Amino acid sequence: MTYHASLLLDIPGIDHGFETSGNLTLPEGTRYCTQAHGTVIIDADVVGRGERPVADALFSRGVRDAVAVITADCLPVLVASVDQPLVAAIHAGWQGLKAGILGHSLSRLEKEGAPLAGLRIAIGPSIGPCCYEVNRTFVERIEHADSHLWQNDSPPWTAHRVPPANTPWVEPEATHNEAWFDLRKYALYHLAGSGVSREQVQVLGHCTYCCGADLGSYRRRSHRAEPKTFQYSWIRRQGEQIR
Repeated sequence: MTYHASLLLDIPGIDHGFETSGNLTLPEGTRYCTQAHGTVIIDADVVGRGERPVADALFSRGVRDAVAVITADCLPVLVASVDQPLVAAIHAGWQGLKAGILGHSLSRLEKEGAPLAGLRIAIGPSIGPCCYEVNRTFVERIEHADSHLWQNDSPPWTAHRVPPANTPWVEPEATHNEAWFDLRKYALYHLAGSGVSREQVQVLGHCTYCCGADLGSYRRRSHRAEPKTFQYSWIRRQGEQIR
């Protein structure tokens, strides 16, 4: 199965997919990287086919091969410009978000000629606040680094579990009873801090932990005896059409 974001479908020439773990029918020549939970974004057009540079984001311009990231709870973030022939795929877990992967990636796209206001951003299936239990030490690290981002709003965690968006396929194991973290909300705060408006972003609400076995979850795998699974998220421009 493949999930799509209407925000990206509305851009002429953009093709993309948030694949489930059993679907590996990626476009031929798809480029991806060796992810390291860092802040490096690479120009995929200068990387040889078959090479996997250490980075957490790839961008491409014009009609090129697709760029992709691999996730199993972290956020897959796909970006397209309506003004320039640029697309990007970003891998964003809590470590990458805290380090600034979204801001670094958007700054690089701006330097490549894509105005920030012209970017459209889709966040794909990831672990939801219904299943991402964390301890107080984790929360304190995030709060120390980024509390300025939600100074006049609620933090990206709650003391009690958020109900799942859909009937859960499996319930999470709770061990800390301290906090439930919203990785998507954390990303939205970082995007807003970088100057992105909420209207430029679409969030797909499928939780990799509890929505179903067709989405790979690192955390669920640590709680249950299951094979290692993950999913690809990719984007490319098929034509030269620019609004």
